[in-house]
Amino acid sequence: MNSLRVQGATDLPSYMAASVTYSATAAATVVWEINNPATSDRLVRVHRFQFSATQTTGGLVSVWRLELASTSSTAGTSASVTAIKVDSSQVAAQAVVRNFTANPNAGVLTGIIWQPAVLVPAPASVVNPGTVIDFDTRDLLNGRPITLRRGEALRLNMGGGTIPSGLASCQAGAYWTEEKL
Repeated sequence: MNSLRVQGATDLPSYMAASVTYSATAAATVVWEINNPATSDRLVRVHRFQFSATQTTGGLVSVWRLELASTSSTAGTSASVTAIKVDSSQVAAQAVVRNFTANPNAGVLTGIIWQPAVLVPAPASVVNPGTVIDFDTRDLLNGRPITLRRGEALRLNMGGGTIPSGLASCQAGAYWTEEKL
């Protein structure tokens, strides 16, 4: 008898991480990052990335860039985001997730994956701002996750561009799997 499998389900260790609300700096570069440490013995496969924010006056923000980097960011002011095991019997995650409130030294850019113009709402205009960016590889990359090898990172970068006054209440999260090399 064949077992029924949910589309996208996996037996690989799976993790989720979501930041608490934070504010980006005025001329932000990297505001969020997931990286696979150089000492890792696993491949990190990012299946989904989400980011939301509000700003004092709602409007279009066109400086968002989802980037792949060959090295992770250093310095700056960051907060680690706890990786939660989807199954408590799984091993701890090796990927490191951080959000930045002061610009780091961005790692070496491999390339820009996605650069959307995003409408960011004002907090008074909505009860829940909802998801501003939802990058789901099941829809956008024919189901292929973004693979991070040793030392590589996936990050949300605002390129140091002018961020509208009052951009605040940023939240970011990701879903990924890890597999032995």
